[in-house]
Amino acid sequence: MAETLQLFTSNYIHQNIEKKGWIIFRPLEIDDYQKWFCEILSELTLCKTTEEKFHEIFYRIFEINSVEPQYFIVVWEDIQNWKIAVAGSIIIEKKFIHDGQCVGHIEDIVVSSNYRWKWLWEHLISILKDIWKKDCYKIILDCEDEKLWFYSKCWFSKKSVWMAKYF
Repeated sequence: MAETLQLFTSNYIHQNIEKKGWIIFRPLEIDDYQKWFCEILSELTLCKTTEEKFHEIFYRIFEINSVEPQYFIVVWEDIQNWKIAVAGSIIIEKKFIHDGQCVGHIEDIVVSSNYRWKWLWEHLISILKDIWKKDCYKIILDCEDEKLWFYSKCWFSKKSVWMAKYF
């Protein structure tokens, strides 16, 4: 089987937790639209992305990452069913403060309702933290109040309040 284009090299994912039996944590791939990537995002928020738009966005992010990796979307594929069941991302922001170190922003954590096993969440968060913790002075995430208990078990602590303006 020919290799498919990945958003970033899988070298960023620690090999000890990348694959266990029918579980594969890996970078988002160009063919993942057909593997229900947008459907799983719909369990998190509105996602009406068409296949054409998915490919357009994928290639745009891939170009940015080819210059300097900063967008890391990790998925868990159930290779028995060939479907994406878990997804999350970390975006790296370069800063002028802290000697030019980075801040990692964990975003869009979603586990399909058919796969809501606690350890999947924990593995995904662990992978995302490990990708850039060596170069980031902090990693932050936004979450709803009802998810605070979970993220505190993943060693995050409530720091402040966030606000948003939607357009």
